[in-house]
Amino acid sequence: MCGIAGIVNFKQKVPEFQLPKLLAAIEHRGPDAQAMLSFESVAFAHARLSIIDLSEEANQPFQSLDEKFAIVFNGEIYNYKEIKDKILEAFPEYIFKSNSDTEVIIEAYRLFGDKALQMFNGMFAFCLYDKTKHEILLCRDRIGIKPLFYYLDNDSLYFASEPSAIVQAIDQPFEINAYALSHFLNLGFSPNSHSSFNGIQKLLPGHTLKFNAGGIQIKCYWQLGDQIKSKCVSDLKKAQFDVQTIIEEAVKLNLVSDVPVGVFLSGGMDSSLVAAIAKKNVAESLNTFSIGFENNKFNELKFAKNISTHIGSNHYEFVLSSKQAADIVLDVLDSYGEPFADSSALPTYFISKLAKPYVKTVLVGDGNDELFMGYGVYNWAERAEKKWVKSLQFMIHKYWKYHFNSNKRRYQYYFEKNNALNQYQKLFSAEQNFFSQTDISKYFLLNTFPARTFSCDKIQRKLSEKEKQSLFDLDTYLPSDLLVKTDRASMRNGLEVRVPLLDHRLIEYALNLDQDIKVAKGIGKKIIVDILESYYPKSYFDRPKWGFAIPLADWLRADLQFLIHDYLNENMIQRFGIVDYGYVKSLINQFNNGIDYL
Repeated sequence: MCGIAGIVNFKQKVPEFQLPKLLAAIEHRGPDAQAMLSFESVAFAHARLSIIDLSEEANQPFQSLDEKFAIVFNGEIYNYKEIKDKILEAFPEYIFKSNSDTEVIIEAYRLFGDKALQMFNGMFAFCLYDKTKHEILLCRDRIGIKPLFYYLDNDSLYFASEPSAIVQAIDQPFEINAYALSHFLNLGFSPNSHSSFNGIQKLLPGHTLKFNAGGIQIKCYWQLGDQIKSKCVSDLKKAQFDVQTIIEEAVKLNLVSDVPVGVFLSGGMDSSLVAAIAKKNVAESLNTFSIGFENNKFNELKFAKNISTHIGSNHYEFVLSSKQAADIVLDVLDSYGEPFADSSALPTYFISKLAKPYVKTVLVGDGNDELFMGYGVYNWAERAEKKWVKSLQFMIHKYWKYHFNSNKRRYQYYFEKNNALNQYQKLFSAEQNFFSQTDISKYFLLNTFPARTFSCDKIQRKLSEKEKQSLFDLDTYLPSDLLVKTDRASMRNGLEVRVPLLDHRLIEYALNLDQDIKVAKGIGKKIIVDILESYYPKSYFDRPKWGFAIPLADWLRADLQFLIHDYLNENMIQRFGIVDYGYVKSLINQFNNGIDYL
């Protein structure tokens, strides 16, 4: 796990003076070693967090033994030993100069070309320089666990793990991307390839970018829609066996490391499943980490404690107070380098900071809710598409607009006639209580509005509304919000986070499970509930689902109040000219009068 950055220009010598700026902007991602390497056309910067092969021979930027290839790589290839064995089986004369997964990427690509990407099981973003072809390859993992941004300035291509690195290196004003900002207001993040800066793009998950003197070529080597088959698995026993087998193999594979591995344990089903399997597969004691809050309504530490006691882990608990949140909030906001609205970034940052002295890498349970329909929004998707509901759409919109029930008030925008957004995006926005397109067009001064970010048009199997909403989350919400949150919060503290439940084999299998295997009586993750019974008493999870929520409204009325005073005052709002101050003032007044939108 690392930070990577670089500059490429195949028509003239690269501007090396910008390289130290790139390195300085990513060095927090890799506290163990930092280095730069320049050639005539390519300059690399790398900050290393040592996880696999801790020796100096594995430091980056890394060159192959014959110096025909160079690479900077962020992430882990969990099955690198198996791939290395295949290389040596085919070419016994190969000599590896390290025991790293980094070198395996080079040699696999040398032998198998683009087909090597299908061999990699892991989370990765890398830039590989083929000196013979005078070409670089940027690549990002299938689901977008690791970030990769790029910017083309005339003939120079800049890339980095974080957009702020490119901004700081070029040292010129970047205009705000109003289109991305409108989506941020609607969704809480900038989706797909957009960043908050005009010209800086995200390389999409499952994509490669080749760059040479002829220009850029972007290709997709894996995407969600292509994994959906014409027929579903409907045999419950087979599905349970297969899913449990894949999850157990994935967790075991994610434990590959030359440093101690821990688990972030919430006490919910997914992290508890990961923790139980991890405990069975580590020789030493497993460290587990949980975070809670002073407000008991949001505190689930007792559930995590029950799990840790049951599996016998070495357990650490942390409580995040309003005062502590105030101490770290500005650093958390700075970690993202662009607008980011997921408030659970605060506890994720805090637990990463406190876990770092004990471990260098942790496993988390992210992914199961999206794969196995664990959110209540999937029931809304099904409910809202019923014929009788659609026929009364206009009336529901008008009635709920003034309803005393806050849930119905926020969902009323889902039922307004609006062809610019698809129903999945509108439903997500309503569920998360973000700004509707009506709000954005009425109160914000952007001259651009959110558009459709997702389509199921090319899927070969007819999907239910629940399945489409789930696919939207996997395609958009997961790589643009949840994985970004975890990456920035953990890497800011020099901690690697792994997501075994996003193993591509599990994703590919889960996409082709019959919906009835995933959901029973409106409750999602039925198959995971059944699998959990082989690890824990059923009573451990016999309670309503509660997401990773924090007492943000309480904090904003206490130690975080300065955020409202300092950043939502009239001078600040008028300085940026993005939103009508009268609207901001009305929202603040409503909040001060006890109306919570959080």
